[in-house]
Amino acid sequence: MRPEDLSPPLQTDGTPTSQKSAEIIALVQRQKTHRFEWMMRRLDGREVPIEVSATAVVMDGKNFHVIISRDISERKKAERELLELNQSLERRVTDRTAALSTSEARLRAVVENAPEAIVVFNGDTGRFLFGNQHACNLYGVPMSKLAELTPVDVSPEFQSNSRPSTQLMREKMDEALCGNTPVFEWIHRQPDGRQIPTEVRLLRLPAEGQNLIRASIIDNTERRRAERALRESEAKFRALFEGASQGVVLHDEKEILEVNPAGVRILGRQSRSELVGMNPRKVALPFQLNGEPSDVAGDKYIAECMTNGSARFD
Repeated sequence: MRPEDLSPPLQTDGTPTSQKSAEIIALVQRQKTHRFEWMMRRLDGREVPIEVSATAVVMDGKNFHVIISRDISERKKAERELLELNQSLERRVTDRTAALSTSEARLRAVVENAPEAIVVFNGDTGRFLFGNQHACNLYGVPMSKLAELTPVDVSPEFQSNSRPSTQLMREKMDEALCGNTPVFEWIHRQPDGRQIPTEVRLLRLPAEGQNLIRASIIDNTERRRAERALRESEAKFRALFEGASQGVVLHDEKEILEVNPAGVRILGRQSRSELVGMNPRKVALPFQLNGEPSDVAGDKYIAECMTNGSARFD
């Protein structure tokens, strides 16, 4: 089955699934990795949003896309509820009604029951106002202590880009207060020193007389571990490819994409740059030993390989 066989006809942006699938496959092949959201359809007909991380790897001389998928139905549901709540809060603030306290209670309820770590904090001081148990577990602190902390208190001194956490967090908070929705990677630190890689999404909440920011946080530990394993696996296959004594050439119907040192030597070239981009039919003499034109033979064997998965010939 192909990706579109497991998906509805249209994706959430209205693009035909078959078209979008082809675009993503081409993008992954060019960039080697890509992260995106996708709508799939279960066997029972229920449509499920997923977050997909696709990585291109080479195994046994063939191109594969390794797909890591995660069901984000609950996260999408929570985001929709929070968006609806935020819109409700904005209308209440605009009307300057007395129902703001009720809206805040609803916000607390949504935050407390969200499937991911969520905190709401003061955009001026950075101090947490409240959060859910998932956030406390992520920070490694009890709920009773959460209101005493700021994002910087649960972070190392420097982030992975070597910038001070204090400075970088202030920039992200200001960006959110300006109406943007910054999404960024962030390292959190628990009291025992353990560091946790996460993805953070900030959103300014409408609140009269207050600059409130909501942060939704996803623990990226497993994703980082999986990506590291994929990189190590790709490095191993690359070593096998480069060190093979037999010539290995990777190509599509129109051009050579990659060739190992043995292939360069066998084809009588000085470097791979002489071959990459060349039509694979052009590395042969005009005619084969049986008198068949090389272009014709090349088309035949390429078609056979595309149809059957392999082709063997002299």
